[in-house]
Amino acid sequence: MQLKATLGVHGRVALKIEYDLAPEDWGEFAIFWASDSPSIKRSILTTRLLVSATLVLVCLTKDSPHRVLWALGGVLSAVAWWGIAPSLVNESLRRKAENRYRPCLRGRHMLEIVDTGIRAKCEVSESLYKWAGIRRVVSTPTHVFVMIGDSLGYTVPRARMVEGDLDVFVKNAREHLSTDAQPAH
Repeated sequence: MQLKATLGVHGRVALKIEYDLAPEDWGEFAIFWASDSPSIKRSILTTRLLVSATLVLVCLTKDSPHRVLWALGGVLSAVAWWGIAPSLVNESLRRKAENRYRPCLRGRHMLEIVDTGIRAKCEVSESLYKWAGIRRVVSTPTHVFVMIGDSLGYTVPRARMVEGDLDVFVKNAREHLSTDAQPAH
């Protein structure tokens, strides 16, 4: 892949990447967001605790000559639920994200690092997010997430890069974020 770079206003190199988005990329964003969201983590923990406690209580209060087996069944069911709850939540979030239809959630996209921030463009919108508004840039083996809020951001699929060097883009964006986050002397 070629790195597309142009000289910025202040002599810095402006980096540009282009990529194609598909619904499954927003499913990945939903999973990433859920794994990072304190409110989702609380919801999963609450659900796990309530269902587990209910399973154990139901089995412990079962009046039967096989009470020990019922109690063991309740504990095993609670343990199974503890492991299953997160994947059920993730699958639900993924399905909802993939089934959403908005014109800018699919097709060709462009992100460009400029002196003032990151410029984003798709077929229906164009915007500039200043460095102060970008929370972080997260790189995973399959995607890069440019987070502009707790639950807002851009998803860049590694498998559908069309132009540019994504790793150089991530490195440059992180350098801007760390430089711009430091107070001026």
